[in-house]
Amino acid sequence: MNLTAIRSFKLVLLISIILVTTTVSQAQLFGFSQSARVSGEGGWEIAPQFASFSYINDGSSTSVLKILGLANSIGVSTNTDIRISYERYWINGGEISEGGNFLMFGPKFSMKKDRSVFSLPIGNTFGNEGDDAWQIHPSFIFTFPLIKDQMDLSVEPKYILTFCEDCNDLFAFNFGLSAGELNKWGLRFGYGLMYGLGDANEGHYSQLSLGFFYKITKNNNEITD
Repeated sequence: MNLTAIRSFKLVLLISIILVTTTVSQAQLFGFSQSARVSGEGGWEIAPQFASFSYINDGSSTSVLKILGLANSIGVSTNTDIRISYERYWINGGEISEGGNFLMFGPKFSMKKDRSVFSLPIGNTFGNEGDDAWQIHPSFIFTFPLIKDQMDLSVEPKYILTFCEDCNDLFAFNFGLSAGELNKWGLRFGYGLMYGLGDANEGHYSQLSLGFFYKITKNNNEITD
């Protein structure tokens, strides 16, 4: 690993620690922070993540959920991944054993190499009595290099279609900052904002996340897309 990659990694780690520890208040799940890179045919990526989820209204923030998750992307062609993610969520201050589960599955299509993708994950909650909340998250992800292959910034606008009684659709923006040797591994800090559509209350949701990703690719860890 070169010196620039180490410095980029340390910068993202420092930003993440400051923001996560000073914003412990963070309920609909945003999904994983990710970039516009795909794994390439025969490659895959594994990405654990921790997130904190809040409800914000009238300038005050209320901590709602904590979330632990694991995502796996499998490259099925040069420009297409199948991405599977699992998240365990629980009420802030409660026990993880008393929480619920959220599973998502769907394709991720590269539109421009390492710069833009479209994804269409479908998911559902399960594990708690009354849980049956199907969702579809059509999303675009745009990635902007800050230091070539060592640090980038991603923006993800997404529409969240819900299929449960008394649920409203939502619109979200996710922002992700990644650093490391990005064709192989990296640290990713994410921040998201989510707004209910047709919701009578004036509040919105936010999410802070910190994750790590590791790629295994077909050609000696070189992305082939």
